[in-house]
Amino acid sequence: MDWFHNAWSNRISNAVTLIGAVANIPNPSITLDANLAVHIKWFFQEAIQYSIFPNGTSHETFRWSDGGGAASAWTHATFQYGPLVSVADHFARAGDTSLYDFASSTGLYGTGGTTKSIATTVNRFAQMQNGTFQVYGSTTSTSDPALLINGDAEGGHTEDWVGMLSNLYYQDSEVTTAMNRSITPGSSCGGCNCYGGPWGVYLDMPFQLIRLDYC
Repeated sequence: MDWFHNAWSNRISNAVTLIGAVANIPNPSITLDANLAVHIKWFFQEAIQYSIFPNGTSHETFRWSDGGGAASAWTHATFQYGPLVSVADHFARAGDTSLYDFASSTGLYGTGGTTKSIATTVNRFAQMQNGTFQVYGSTTSTSDPALLINGDAEGGHTEDWVGMLSNLYYQDSEVTTAMNRSITPGSSCGGCNCYGGPWGVYLDMPFQLIRLDYC
């Protein structure tokens, strides 16, 4: 039911990064629509419920089948859940941790039944990166390393570094291991700024968050 889950696709999810930031501007000099915060929280909660599977897998992981292979699955998935982390972080920095704390077992077309949160997803992709849990882009059983979905595809993807933000709150050791991996991303990293998470919206995340021992 990809048509249903795509209501919370990476394309739509990325747009909410800006809205989450605007909704939490400290002492704004302009009057903002109070409903921005309400609506962005709704989107976040619905995305957790209807686009994240019980084990934390983003529905966009299916994109290995669109011709781009493992790299496409990793990039589309991290570009889908990464902005959700950004939104939760914006609210948390403003004193509201409700999105980091939000968990639900609600879902449709396979996404319900087990309680999950954004922490579940960040942990899942950390496991995939660390090799704790291996996911392959295939409909048949395989151990082909070329089909293994993780950030090593195409020489190194780093979009999952957005997990550094959420780990300031969760302090998950699995995520810490993934975030501390040694990598020099190449031009295929998947973003405008390879050190800035999905879409490169942050400045040198490893410098700010790892080298300063924040996560």
